[in-house]
This record gives sequence, structure tokens and C-alpha cells, in this order.
Amino acid sequence: ARCDYILRFGASETNFAEAAQSGASQLKIFLTDTKSELGCSNEAAIRHFQSFPKEKPICVHAEDRRRIAEREKTHSLHHEIRDAKSAQVACEFALQEAGKLGRRIHICHVTTGLEIEMCRRYPNATYEITPNHLFLSAADCKNIPGFGKINPPLRALREQSALWRNINNDTIISSDHAPHLIKHKLEGAPGFPGVGTL
Repeated sequence: ARCDYILRFGASETNFAEAAQSGASQLKIFLTDTKSELGCSNEAAIRHFQSFPKEKPICVHAEDRRRIAEREKTHSLHHEIRDAKSAQVACEFALQEAGKLGRRIHICHVTTGLEIEMCRRYPNATYEITPNHLFLSAADCKNIPGFGKINPPLRALREQSALWRNINNDTIISSDHAPHLIKHKLEGAPGFPGVGTL
């Protein structure tokens, strides 16, 4: 490897015992539908919070699946379906549940200033921002159709500016490396390569 990396154990709707006994240094929870087995309802996430070893951090992709499912009925643009509120609702849920248990939590790829403010209220919380969200906005999607789709989506310029304003000593910049073949991007796969950019 030419850069440092870590492998996280992926949480599913039912693998509580397997995750807890895996010996993995971290757990990754997706609070949204990933079109794979790696996705958790809020109820499953709570069980993972309770069962994964408390001294190890849980990393959360925070997007509220219920809000997204509702917005799919009335919106067609990716960044409108997975709006900023979807991220903020899920972030608040994850932080509150971790806070109840006094456990470490890391919120992956935050996209709004409010999420950063929420993370800073919890002493056991850390967060990360990606170069994608710092240097691109929803306005750029029209110039890179298909290639601008990531989860969480690129946000409005005001949110991009809020990320820059909130960068501080506690900010982690993360690659969120999620590459795809060009044909898969054109078919709608979300994600960017990120290691080289970082």
C-alpha cells in the first residue's frame, strides 16, 4: 500500500454478534439503503451501538432512509432526494444514541455546517469532511452529469461555504475512496475515487 488505510467491519440488519466478536478495530454503519446487505435501520443501529465493543469507535454514514424514501416520491434530482435535512436527522439520531451509551462515534463525510456543530456538542464524537464536498457543489453536477453523483450528495454553495468556515483543529479530511468504472458511473453508481485527490 502507498497510503495508510483501515478496514472497517460492515454492519448489517442482523450481524450484531458477528460484528461484536470480529476483533475489528472499527464498525461502519450505513443508516441508509446501500442496495446491498450493508445497511441498517435505526433499530438495528441501536443494537450495534449496544453490542459492539465500547472501547472501539463506530463510524456512521448518516443519511435518514425514511426521509429519503419519502422524498423519492416527489423529487427526481439526487441532491434533492438526499437533502441536507436527511443527513442532519440521521446525524442527530446517531449522536444521541451514542451519547446515551457514552461510546465513541465518528460521523463520516459530513456535508453541512449543522452536522459539524452537532458533532462538537458530543465529547466522544469525531467527524470528517471530504475534498469532494469542499471543492464541488450541487451546481457542478450539470457540468459532470453522472460523475457528480455521490452519497451524501454534493450540496448547495451555502453548505460548501459552511464546511470551509467550520474547519478547525478537530476536522478530519477523508478521502471516502469509492471508485467505479465509467460505465457504472453512467448507470448511476454513486461515489468518487478519492485517494489521489486527498
